[in-house]
Amino acid sequence: MMMHTRAELLAKLEAAGVPAGPINRISDVFNDPQVIHRGMKLELGAVSGVASPIVINGERMVAEGPSPKLGEGKSDWETLI
Repeated sequence: MMMHTRAELLAKLEAAGVPAGPINRISDVFNDPQVIHRGMKLELGAVSGVASPIVINGERMVAEGPSPKLGEGKSDWETLI
């Protein structure tokens, strides 16, 4: 089996006209030039994430806080049911 680095494989795919992109590790995501340039890294509590690239009327659509932990907010839903 032939082995290639990620960069080599992406270059070969691009040369062959195959649309492709890398599968990133978390550290790769936060070091990506586009993520840095567009300020897309989110710090929501103890979890880092990447903001949606969607901007509507000049405002980025971003969650106000982290996703709830398992069971968190359950009582809020129970009162609605």
